[in-house]
Amino acid sequence: IRLGQQVQYITERCVLELTPDGLLVTEIAPGIDPERDILAQSNAPLRLADDLKLMNPHYFQQGRHHE
Repeated sequence: IRLGQQVQYITERCVLELTPDGLLVTEIAPGIDPERDILAQSNAPLRLADDLKLMNPHYFQQGRHHE
């Protein structure tokens, strides 16, 4: 962050972005309840983005490879 780089963590549940204020959840996987499945399961303080987006469902299809 100090060098102006964007830092993201991508998991099977969500995409998190490291900000000066901490970790921000920017995208969630289809079928995920952000409160129940992310915030309540984390030991770290997380915030939800105001414009929270849905991760591309294509990424979760069996047998499909990233194009």
